[in-house]
Amino acid sequence: MNAACLRAARKQRGLTQVQLADKVGVTQSLIGQYERGLKRPAIDKLQALAAALGITVPWLLGEQGGATIDRYSRHKEPLDGPAAIIDDVEASPGLRELAARPELHDSLRITNAEWRALHSLDPPGDLSMDGYLSVLLAIRAAVRT
Repeated sequence: MNAACLRAARKQRGLTQVQLADKVGVTQSLIGQYERGLKRPAIDKLQALAAALGITVPWLLGEQGGATIDRYSRHKEPLDGPAAIIDDVEASPGLRELAARPELHDSLRITNAEWRALHSLDPPGDLSMDGYLSVLLAIRAAVRT
């Protein structure tokens, strides 16, 4: 992990080390050690840091190649359509599979609001494409009732 990237992301998000530590479930002291490069987070903590900061793991690894942090933001607004899902390396494989099937999502006429809703899901495990289709149908049924 790139310690400077972690510090920059935290500051850009307006978080203190204590606030970030609370979001990630670690101590402020450990966040400080990460930011000074004294310790490296395990993969689960690296993913938790990225999620808490709303950025991708590649940003924290220093793989931004000079791009701004906004280029690596996990939740770009607006998320318009399947192309944005396909381009999002952090999107679920099941959702990316659905986005890569134009014949399917075109026939279902998935709206931008529905893409955003599907993308915002945080299931306890990875949903398959069929799982996302089930959620889509549940959303549509709930909205109509």
